[in-house]
Amino acid sequence: MTRRVYRGKSGSVRGLPLATGLLIAPFLVACAGAQRGEEAAPVGRTMDDERTAAEARASGADSVSEGPHVQVPDDVVAKAAADLSGYRNLDRASLELEATLTHLASADAICIGERHDDAGDHYAELRTVQGLLDRRTVRGFELGIGLEMVRQPYAPVLERYIDGGLADADLEQGLQFQSEWGYDFSYYQPVLHAAQVQFAELLPLGVPRDLTRDIAEKGLAGINPNQRRVLPELDLDVPEHRALFDSMMTKHPGTAGPDTLDRFYEAQVVWDESMADRAAAWLSQRYPGRKLVILAGAAHCHPSAIPARIKRRAAFTVVSVLPRAKDEAPDAARQRLVREYDYLLVRETAADSPAE
Repeated sequence: MTRRVYRGKSGSVRGLPLATGLLIAPFLVACAGAQRGEEAAPVGRTMDDERTAAEARASGADSVSEGPHVQVPDDVVAKAAADLSGYRNLDRASLELEATLTHLASADAICIGERHDDAGDHYAELRTVQGLLDRRTVRGFELGIGLEMVRQPYAPVLERYIDGGLADADLEQGLQFQSEWGYDFSYYQPVLHAAQVQFAELLPLGVPRDLTRDIAEKGLAGINPNQRRVLPELDLDVPEHRALFDSMMTKHPGTAGPDTLDRFYEAQVVWDESMADRAAAWLSQRYPGRKLVILAGAAHCHPSAIPARIKRRAAFTVVSVLPRAKDEAPDAARQRLVREYDYLLVRETAADSPAE
């Protein structure tokens, strides 16, 4: 297939078909919050949030508050506490949690794929962050936490919070979290607080809204020169990544048609590459003295998504981690996808958990 080079700020777009149509409507706001609407827009969401994704649509609005906000208890993550263990897909090895955390601490970046409204997933993220914070002194590394749910303009807010200039009670408003992201702040507050108490850097990875919205509406060919200049290098020719994307889209008949799927895929790549580019740049500044935990949707943390795109930029070791409840039984397609992550963080069921 004929390809063309598409210049961004750090290189070219690799693997972009010349004949690909470039117009995409119902896309990226799906990962920006819990919008309600008529068509499926699962791109950028977790693989498991099918119900919410099926309700999402691209309105192009700056707010994600069309649907009613679901308030959850402030201690929702604490209530989800349970015994955790690890599972390594490479050799099918079951590991104690501490051994799992030691293995993860050997990587430069750890991408944890969450379901945004699953308290158990957020508890697994919290325990991972705590475990890595505990290992900093012995191993002598800086720890950063990369956040899909916070965009770059809010970096000063995160810096003020870590420096003690912004109270916990004011952070949610400072980040405009509900309008920017849409999921309850209570899911994320424990990790952010742990970062503040132990002085871990908080790194915003969220993609600029105007860029993603315009790509969603016009495609890469339709964005303006200023937007082209801020694009990172894009690789649209990763078979495993495209296969993951296609498998996500099979349950969304409203997006049928090869041209439509191609347009959706371009936008997905922009989302993943932008987060990977920011993560790789942060790691490179003081390599090998830094490690980064990335909190993003499950599809973003698949090995072919953010992890592969970080590794393409430099010789970083990146692992993908997927939280899972012990009694979860995904369908056959999901089982295959789960087996492709490097590690699973497995939590006991609510009935078996001592926390319950």
